[in-house]
Amino acid sequence: MKFLKIALFILLATPVLASAQLTPQDLSVEISPEIPEPGDTITVDIKSFVTDLDRAQITWRLDGVEIAKAVGQTNISFTAGVVGKTHTISIIAVTSDAGTITKSVSFSPATVDLLWEAIDSYVPTLYKGKALNAHDSGVLVQALPYFINSQGQQVNPKSLIYTWKVNNKPQQSKSGFGKDTFSFAGPSLYRASEVSVDVESSDSDFRARRTINLSAQQPNILFYAQNPLLGERLVQPVSGGSIVLEEDEVVVRAEPFFFSDINNRQEVDYEWKVDGRDIVTVGDRDIITLRRPEVGSGKSQISLEIKHIGKLLQFARESFTALFEDRAGDDARQNAGDTNFFGN
Repeated sequence: MKFLKIALFILLATPVLASAQLTPQDLSVEISPEIPEPGDTITVDIKSFVTDLDRAQITWRLDGVEIAKAVGQTNISFTAGVVGKTHTISIIAVTSDAGTITKSVSFSPATVDLLWEAIDSYVPTLYKGKALNAHDSGVLVQALPYFINSQGQQVNPKSLIYTWKVNNKPQQSKSGFGKDTFSFAGPSLYRASEVSVDVESSDSDFRARRTINLSAQQPNILFYAQNPLLGERLVQPVSGGSIVLEEDEVVVRAEPFFFSDINNRQEVDYEWKVDGRDIVTVGDRDIITLRRPEVGSGKSQISLEIKHIGKLLQFARESFTALFEDRAGDDARQNAGDTNFFGN
């Protein structure tokens, strides 16, 4: 009787196993890159731990069009379309042991750009370049996502979710809904900071990622001479690190680049030296007035060190040479065709 019960159980169970079907959950789909952008080459792989896909007849459809069909065809590649184009990938796998399994996945290519600026980096008023971040200066990063919905409209950036990271460390307090800007203390000397953002719509239909690398810049000083008629010549710094004192008095302005808090006298210190001796300037601390001697000729070494008291890695030291000669040599030099610093 016991043997009869076991045999009956086997007979009842066998047809159930033979008619068992795989479910979509039994087929895993991997898309690379994980967050595709327009124009990327997309690779799609499928895997299963419950059936042998190498023996299965697999059909691939992209946006309803059959693009591949073969035994053991476990991957395909194609080029992603433009922003706003939704791709649907359908897989039909006819297995030899468990019937047919069908699965579909969809994704929409999207992009995000990152723009950055140094928050407190100083450059001269007429400087046409970008203010770069010095060591430990503040940096502001702006995310500019470009997501297009099914109606062809751009998704409002403030309706998206932002996840910011610095050197792969999540910045939870500065991430979240609508947080499309991110500020942080920039990298220090000999270090770079990798800043990344993941942007996602609330329904997860759109995703984009971007990463930038920021390095600290060394502050710099350039010297510019001022002419009573032409004013300050910011287009041409002191040529060759030297200036010829052909006027009775020459005013030289130091222009610092990329310092933080440059106008805060409590935070940023100026130290002028002439031939190694400390000089206290009168009035603006970024200006030194050089007077030509009545007699004699020679040269003097003028140097300036600027340093940030609270950010010790923000410092710069530059120098130039002031050349002067007897006034009697003026006519001889002009007759020889020399051109003075001011171009007169």
